[in-house]
Amino acid sequence: MEMLRRFRHWCACLGRDAVAENHYQTIVQCMTDLVLVIDREGAYLEVAETRVSNLSQISAAVLGKHLSDIFPAEQARHFQQIITQVLASGTPAEVEYAYGKGSYQRWYSAWVTTLPERHDAILCVARDITKHKQDQDQHFLRSAALQACANGVLITDAVGAVEWVNPAFTALTGYTSTEAIGKHPRDLVNSGKQSAAFYQQLWQTILGGEVWSGELINRRKDGSLYTEAQTVTPVRDAEGVIRHFVAVKQDISARKQFEEKMQLQASALDAAANSIVITDHSGAIQWVNAAFTTITGYSQAEALGKNPRELVKSGRQSTALYQQMWATLLAGQSWRGELVNRRKDHSHYTEEKYITPVLDAAGRIGHFISIGQDISARKQLQISSENDRIVLELIARNAPLPDLLSQLLQGYEQLLPGMIGSVLLLDPDQRHLRHGAAPHLPADYCAAIDGAEIGPQAGSCGTAAYTNQTVIVADIASDPLWADYRELALGHGLQACWSMPIRASSGLVLGTFAFYFRSPRSASAAELQEIAHGADLASLALERQQSTEQLAISEQRFARAVVAANTGIWDWDLESGQVYLSPLWKRLLGYADTELGNQFAEWATRLHPQDEQAFYAALNAESATGAIELEHRLRHKDGSWHWFRMRATTLRDASGQLQRITGAHEDITEARQIAEVQHFLSQVSATEGGEDFLQSLTRFLASTLDLDYVVIARMLTDGQSASSETFFHAGNFLDNIRYSLVGTPCSDLAATDFCYFPSGICALYPEAQNLASFKAESFIGITLRDTRHRVIGLVTGFGPRPLAEPQRVERTLRLVALRAAEELERRLADEALNRSETRFRTLFDHGGDMVFILDTNGLLDCNQATLDGFGGLTKPQLLGLHPSALSPAKQADGSDSQAAADAHIAAALATGGQRFEWIHQRLDNGEEFPVEVVLTAMTLDGQPILQAVVRDISERRRVELQLQQTLTDLDARNRELQDFAFVASHDLQEPLRKIRTFADRLLTLPDQPFSDKAKDYLERSSHAAARMQNLIDDLLAYSRVGSAQLLAEPVDLGSVLQGVIDDLSASIEASAAQITVGPLPTIDGDASQLRQLLQNLLSNALKFHAPGQRPEIQISASKVRHRGDVTRWQLRIQDDGIGFAAEYAESIFAPFKRLHSREQFPGTGIGLAIVRRIVDRHHGEIRASSEPGHGATFTLILPERQVAPPPRSAQLTDAAAPSQ
Repeated sequence: MEMLRRFRHWCACLGRDAVAENHYQTIVQCMTDLVLVIDREGAYLEVAETRVSNLSQISAAVLGKHLSDIFPAEQARHFQQIITQVLASGTPAEVEYAYGKGSYQRWYSAWVTTLPERHDAILCVARDITKHKQDQDQHFLRSAALQACANGVLITDAVGAVEWVNPAFTALTGYTSTEAIGKHPRDLVNSGKQSAAFYQQLWQTILGGEVWSGELINRRKDGSLYTEAQTVTPVRDAEGVIRHFVAVKQDISARKQFEEKMQLQASALDAAANSIVITDHSGAIQWVNAAFTTITGYSQAEALGKNPRELVKSGRQSTALYQQMWATLLAGQSWRGELVNRRKDHSHYTEEKYITPVLDAAGRIGHFISIGQDISARKQLQISSENDRIVLELIARNAPLPDLLSQLLQGYEQLLPGMIGSVLLLDPDQRHLRHGAAPHLPADYCAAIDGAEIGPQAGSCGTAAYTNQTVIVADIASDPLWADYRELALGHGLQACWSMPIRASSGLVLGTFAFYFRSPRSASAAELQEIAHGADLASLALERQQSTEQLAISEQRFARAVVAANTGIWDWDLESGQVYLSPLWKRLLGYADTELGNQFAEWATRLHPQDEQAFYAALNAESATGAIELEHRLRHKDGSWHWFRMRATTLRDASGQLQRITGAHEDITEARQIAEVQHFLSQVSATEGGEDFLQSLTRFLASTLDLDYVVIARMLTDGQSASSETFFHAGNFLDNIRYSLVGTPCSDLAATDFCYFPSGICALYPEAQNLASFKAESFIGITLRDTRHRVIGLVTGFGPRPLAEPQRVERTLRLVALRAAEELERRLADEALNRSETRFRTLFDHGGDMVFILDTNGLLDCNQATLDGFGGLTKPQLLGLHPSALSPAKQADGSDSQAAADAHIAAALATGGQRFEWIHQRLDNGEEFPVEVVLTAMTLDGQPILQAVVRDISERRRVELQLQQTLTDLDARNRELQDFAFVASHDLQEPLRKIRTFADRLLTLPDQPFSDKAKDYLERSSHAAARMQNLIDDLLAYSRVGSAQLLAEPVDLGSVLQGVIDDLSASIEASAAQITVGPLPTIDGDASQLRQLLQNLLSNALKFHAPGQRPEIQISASKVRHRGDVTRWQLRIQDDGIGFAAEYAESIFAPFKRLHSREQFPGTGIGLAIVRRIVDRHHGEIRASSEPGHGATFTLILPERQVAPPPRSAQLTDAAAPSQ
């Protein structure tokens, strides 16, 4: 208002006071309000020049117009009344009004006042308040929404003091707005039901700027408790500071009470012993209790949404039953009955079911409630008791075992629906199972498994009988126990099998009690208990059957034992001379029962002549115990001799006379052969090895197998030929040969492991010329394999006679093959080792360096180069010497040779290696020579040793000294050249200065006696002398850069560049150049040289620009990793000048190289050469890139730290040193 009063004052002074006039203009131009002058009649007279954005449009719209032209008639009359009132009273007035319609409507606040010394017009200052009006409307709407909100709303300040509550809060808590404002919520509704930690977590959340949501129990004004769901949101101001909290409260007491009531009811239903299922009208499960899960195995999550038939339908009920059930339910009536259902594990159970429909308010079926009781145990008990009664009656009547077992299985198939029963009986050999009973298994399946061998992976029954453990196979298709029988079972639709051993009272296995299923299925504990009971009944039946048959079994036991033991029985009545030879006794000799009579002659004539004396002596000398035991040979029907062990007992009369001998013969031919081979192997292994062993083996095989030729050969690398290791024939060893396997039995032998051709070998292999030449009729062979199962050799035998006893031949070959393979593999390994040692020794002896092996006592071995290097010695002369014995007494540094050598040896053994230089001495002439020694620690036979590689570096030392002298001479010449350059440049500078001085004086004489041509000559001479001086100065600078010592210290390139810019300020201002410089690093270097480098590059950037072009130059730096871990900086100096062709990017750094004439760009052409030399001196790199007309970029790579170079002598030593 004060500003407006002043404004009125200045308006009154307009035209009279220049100062007021200026103030008026200033204030008007600064105002953002609309300033208008309106006369008494409502006509717009003037619009002031204020900062209103659309002032020109407003001026055009209102000037010369009347209020009625702008506003509606009613609004125009209202404004006219205000103008009249203000002019009449002289009192200002304020009015708000709207202008425009719809989205274009704007609101204004107008201040109307009189103009000083004018009574026919008023001053109107209007301000746009549209945003303010919109904010007011939004605030009103939000306030109305909060007031009408059904949830309680509470607004507090930042510390929790209540600022505002809505009516719902009052209805919820009982506190009015007046009672609540200013208080903290805890003072109003805190019930004490929440812990301090609860509130601490709440405040921690909202003070952290996050929204908190939760439930709490609060107290109303009347003291009653209620449960509310509350959300608290922090509100931030424009600066992000939390200023308020907004809490929204919802009374959930009723809901909580309902939830608790429902939970209580659900808990009661869930605890019920019977299964309860609630479905919708279509049968989809909506809820199940815990008993349902216990009975069926399906969890609530698995059941929800499913139809019960998808889960528990067993297929045991008829379609008619389900039709009758649904007809009853859909008629709105309850249904009761018994169902056989299926659990999740596929087991069946019997359930007593009660299902009732639930009707909604409209009388339609909305749900079904099913209550079920598992009565499986009761039903099974009834069936089991009846089955037990029937089976026990059959046992008591001594019914046939197949009938009894079939009845038992049928009872269990009824008891456990879906099962197909089977009883297999363990054969007396305890290795096979025989068919016992299986009334409903396919007949061909029963036939296929009859006689199946038991084992650790022999299906369910074979494994149960083998392990004497219950075996449950839930899925035959995937269980490894059924690998050998899987296709058979699956082909008959059998997919699961449970088997339990039938045990005798002693615990021994009698057979198996098993059930099959036509779908995968696991066994429950109850089912296993039932099957165990069935197995006990089967055991009772089997043991009763065994008791009944025990007498017959007892009579046959001896005969069976004899057959099982492969033993022939005989009985000799000495009084009558009659001999009983059992059929098995005859069969052991290759005869049928009818082919030999029962006379002693049948025996006596087949007795080996060499065993007759011992046989009859044993009969006559039987001991008082009456027992006879003897081993002897009998001739087989095929003519071969078999070894037998005879055991017999004698019977004497009362006088002691021998009356009867009863005994048995056991064929021990195989055992004797094995013992013979084992005896041979043990004897030959204890006394012989290598070639002697293989020769002994061929002699043994020839004798044992009656062969003329026996060959043991090694396989050659081509796989198609072999080379004999020993070749035995008729008591002699032939020369070893190499032969092809192609077309011979050996080619098949390598693939089949063993071969046996008793006759006709040449006809079978007509291409085998060697066999034909040896007149071979029979052929045998076996492969020899190494530890990696590769074929490394062959054992073969052949002869002119047919062979018999193939089992004996194979048995013998297999017994000796393993030992022969070991021997051949050892021989091959020895040969490989010898070849490796030979190669190593060749490399060792013919290497250029001296190499020797030593320990702490002295040299153990050495190569030929070592013997030559120390004076042509022999190994006996050198080995055992300490390294100091091959050295002078003192080393080059004056240290004792023995002590220094011991120190190096100890350090190498401790650290694994040493590298050093040493002085050795030849033992023939005492000449000393320098060497470089590399010691490497290693272990030999568990003892630490060292390998020394010694290199004579005499020639290298000579070259180093020569090069050092050359460098010394070069340094001296460089210094002389530098001195000459300095003297020469000084002597040249003086004449040039005089030439310029005299030329300049002649040109400045008062009287000009010279013609224009003479003046031109004088000016040219002066300019040429100036160029010559500049050239000499640049040459001196170039020379100094290369010769002066580099004084490396930290240099701030930013400060150096700023100094260069200051020095070039005149050129920069003259060309109006714009130079952009980024942060520059501090690096090690020579400050003066780095300054010269930057000055030369910046001068060129300023110089090489097209006439009239404003140079733009950018200088930047960045850190880079370059060549290992050394930190380097990359500097870039980029301009937009004339540039140059890329082909000159390298040549521009050569001294005096110019790309333009002096008339175009002055200079000597040595500036960039100096730059290159400075960069090289700082161990850096520089490169240039450009295109004509597109400027040039110079990139420098400089190390952050300068490392002092080693002395030249050290450089030479390192450069010449060989790598380890």
